[in-house]
Amino acid sequence: MLKNVMIISTSESFAIKSMEQKLLAVEISAYQVVARIADIGSNIERAGLIVLYLDERMAAMTASLQNMLSYLNDKMYESNKMLIIIAKRKDYETAMRYISEDFVLQFFDRPMNLDAFVRTVFEYMNEGDKSMEEVKAGIKKENEEAAAAQQQKRKFTDDMVAVRKKKILLVDDDASYLRIIRNWLKDGYEVGVARSGLQAVMWL
Repeated sequence: MLKNVMIISTSESFAIKSMEQKLLAVEISAYQVVARIADIGSNIERAGLIVLYLDERMAAMTASLQNMLSYLNDKMYESNKMLIIIAKRKDYETAMRYISEDFVLQFFDRPMNLDAFVRTVFEYMNEGDKSMEEVKAGIKKENEEAAAAQQQKRKFTDDMVAVRKKKILLVDDDASYLRIIRNWLKDGYEVGVARSGLQAVMWL
């Protein structure tokens, strides 16, 4: 398989440059193509995989976008190419009116997880002996495992923050006032309540 990725976008933005550099780090070359039928047609053959980066500017080009997406769909069918779509959810849903789901390897919501994107491209480019369904299933499993690991890491961090909450002791003889202040502070602090000086001393 050709280890070239064609990135279709309106311009070569910082996000596109980041994708190209990250892919190059895993020995996959990427090149950006302007979202025009002529440019796509003259560059699609050297691509092993296509990435459609749908930003706000491209999503706003309604008539020309529809023509370009229909053309891209036909070219992917002719050349047996797969597509990764990076877009906001609503723009992705619009694009899927013109592109067959059979050609979509993966969808990434913007802003995307760049590491998950690189991992998906790398897996696809290095799975020459497997069927498309096996590749898709493997990529989906890897992404789910990475998301679960990320969630576990976030939970651990949240737990560590909870353990390190600072303690505040509120002392007042007005119970309703203590309740109000405690509710204000309870998310950020471990709050103790005492209604007398004697109770306060017992907390210390």
